[in-house]
Amino acid sequence: MKKIFLAFFVCIGLPIMLLAQTDKVFLHNGNTMEVSVKSISSGLITYSYPNEVMTQEISAQQVEKIVFSSGRTQQISEKIIINGKDDWEKVIITTSEADIIGLVRKGDVKGTWTGSSLSGTAKVQEKAEREAKQNAAKLGAHVIFVQTYDTRQAGGMDAVTGFGQNAKAAVRGVAYGYE
Repeated sequence: MKKIFLAFFVCIGLPIMLLAQTDKVFLHNGNTMEVSVKSISSGLITYSYPNEVMTQEISAQQVEKIVFSSGRTQQISEKIIINGKDDWEKVIITTSEADIIGLVRKGDVKGTWTGSSLSGTAKVQEKAEREAKQNAAKLGAHVIFVQTYDTRQAGGMDAVTGFGQNAKAAVRGVAYGYE
């Protein structure tokens, strides 16, 4: 009788216990992954699928929470909801590729702004970023991965016009969203 119980446990009980050892990763796009979380660091979550050794990475910005096999729940990030251009202030600008791993490309965006010859570059750059964020929000994106920042300080005389040069800024990047 003991041998029958042991055989039953090995054939039926052990696989069930192994399945219960997965962590549940809840994504902002509504999907859930059953994986083994290896680490959470620097905005990345490293995990592997059951019965696999190879690890994968996903941006923490995509993950709402993780329910570990132990039962402990860890909140990871709040979902950013973009309903249109008016939500531009919620859009995040990043230069880190880790922030966009696993997100869906929505399109290229840019923002440009020209100030007066008395304008500071910080103010002009802020306005260029605002325009880029508005363009990303129109696409339903919540993250801009910046590829180039171009700024020119005001001052000096323009050789052609004889007037002082205006401060200029341009931001170019790619907009990403959850789905």
